[in-house]
Amino acid sequence: MIARLAAYRQAITTARAVYADVLGRPVDDEGLAETLRRQLDDDATRADLVAWLEASREYRDAHPDPAAPAPTRPAPLPPLAGRLRVEGDTYVDDAGPRVPIALHAGDLALAFCEGRGDDVEAAFTEARAAGYQILRTWTSIGWHQRHRFWGDRQLDPNDAETRRRLTEFFRIGSEDHGLAFHVALGDADAPRDAIRAYFDWLAGLVAERPHWFALVEAVNEAAHNGAPDADEVASWIAISRARNPETLHVLSAAAGAGASEEVDQLRAWTPTDQRIYVVHASRANHWYDQARHAFSTGYKRAPRRLGWSGEPPGMQWPGHTGVSSMTHAHEWTAVPWRYAFYCAQTAVARQVPTFMCSHGVILPVGGRFADAPGFGLAPRLISDLPPDIQGYDRLIHGGSTWRDVRVFEAPAGIRVDQAIDSATGRAVLTIYPDEGEAPTRDVEIPVARAWRGRVHSPLGYVDVVLAAGDRWPVDATNGLLLVGQILE
Repeated sequence: MIARLAAYRQAITTARAVYADVLGRPVDDEGLAETLRRQLDDDATRADLVAWLEASREYRDAHPDPAAPAPTRPAPLPPLAGRLRVEGDTYVDDAGPRVPIALHAGDLALAFCEGRGDDVEAAFTEARAAGYQILRTWTSIGWHQRHRFWGDRQLDPNDAETRRRLTEFFRIGSEDHGLAFHVALGDADAPRDAIRAYFDWLAGLVAERPHWFALVEAVNEAAHNGAPDADEVASWIAISRARNPETLHVLSAAAGAGASEEVDQLRAWTPTDQRIYVVHASRANHWYDQARHAFSTGYKRAPRRLGWSGEPPGMQWPGHTGVSSMTHAHEWTAVPWRYAFYCAQTAVARQVPTFMCSHGVILPVGGRFADAPGFGLAPRLISDLPPDIQGYDRLIHGGSTWRDVRVFEAPAGIRVDQAIDSATGRAVLTIYPDEGEAPTRDVEIPVARAWRGRVHSPLGYVDVVLAAGDRWPVDATNGLLLVGQILE
């Protein structure tokens, strides 16, 4: 007992000295607890503590490496400022309205708990440099019921050491890299008291560090992963929401890709106390069908104004085909711009877009998210959207239903979806094929209302001014994103 007390006192002395020497400040409560744990539980030496603190974001910000090359460009989108939330008709953070973009990183938390720190560090670094602000990851895998897809891999969020590692994973991602997390149980094939214990722990962690978490989702595709009862799942998420009412919570895109977007599913899994809805978007048919489907969910099926697209169609490339149910995956790979356009279309439809790719299901050892086609392009395109676009009061298509409001008319075989802010005349439009057999090159778009703005395409962008009555020739083969102003 005396020896243990002496070791404890020495550990405190060492913690205070190391913080003073390395960071130039007194140790805080969190730092003291962590340095004590490292010394007393992991036998960390003073040199180990110095190395740990010198790797922290606080130290690196105060002591930039003069040999490190300057970044070639800033991230196109800044990290979230404080907690992401809903105010009025749009997503906001402490800096104002935002159109955030997430990166799906399903097994990344598991990879960290398996000791793959280099791969996780690379994922965090690449995500933030590209402009992603949020990572979606699963907090359980093969918990109580092993699945052949995962083999011997397991992530048990109720194991004490796993909880410590998960906390460190979230801390590194958030504090060192400026990322926030969208978390969900990967499976709920577990005793119900174990699930409630997990949500008790998670609720406490979110309460302590609310800026670490952008969205708390109960269960990934609950109907397929052991939790088909929406009321039961609602009782679990209520444990966290009760302690964290300002943090966004959702139940689940329970029925999975496509089916979760159906009206009956959205109603069943979006209870009255849930501020947003969540979907796993359709992966069926061609890329333009998926773009239309994303718009249609926001336009006519959404049970709330704002949504979250958690697992959309995904990017695949040779040797990396982990995204299931992709009937025409090559259409994304051949022209990665289409996928960036799809992410922008999702945002126009008032949903948070998520970049999904094969590495976002399973990140192979040594795998790098930056290898995914379109990885860097999607956030850059999102950055050109007005940050308050999801608050625009009109979300319409170019058909005859909206002849008195539309900016452009949609010709046969072409979609012209439109978000309009009536008060200011700002308008964002997406133009893309509506069916495979219709011509898409040299298509004339009838201009109903004079408009000026920027047109984004696979070739870059161009600024245009169009008068009412013009017939504007475009190549809509791969989709066009227009951001601008009605001139009236």
